Amino acid sequence: MSIDKNGVIEEIIVRLKKYKSIGRPLPHGLVSKLGKKCVLDKLNGLGFKKLTPDKRKANIYIDYNGKKINVKIRTSTLKNEGLYPKDVKYWGWTVKEWDKQEIEYDILVGVALNDDFVGAQFYIFTREEALLIDDIRIKRFKNVQNKIHLFESEEAYRKAIEKPKIVTKYERYINENKSEFLCKWAKIR
Repeated sequence: MSIDKNGVIEEIIVRLKKYKSIGRPLPHGLVSKLGKKCVLDKLNGLGFKKLTPDKRKANIYIDYNGKKINVKIRTSTLKNEGLYPKDVKYWGWTVKEWDKQEIEYDILVGVALNDDFVGAQFYIFTREEALLIDDIRIKRFKNVQNKIHLFESEEAYRKAIEKPKIVTKYERYINENKSEFLCKWAKIR
């Protein structure tokens, strides 16, 4: 159930489709803004009342029964960034960067956008689950310490794990048990 009364989500989708139609790279800030607005819309729809979006970051703060919950939103389109064979597509979210001391959020929401940007899927991870992800070193993404790559299909996943140094043990668990993370909003409570 969408309660996007201002049409902001729809407006962002129109802008992203325009970029895509002319072959221009999608602006990361616009993709992130869409993910944040989708999560905010979903949380409102689930009855969360005291929501404070961070104006600068992709975070939403929830006041739930007197407890402050920091929700970090990471948004990804389906992609292949050259780490895997060309036909392997995935959604990728940075969990932690090398220069950060600690994970500063309570919940990580990975927003998976499909090619037309409609019908986002939400993967919910607690801080404890995020901490289970092994460190990784990828030359192309030097600032990424921990990441989640969620593959579009079982076939793509099978091809990806042929590079075992890139797909960590817990990422394998996530890909093999997607239902434990997909739309598990109850983890926020």
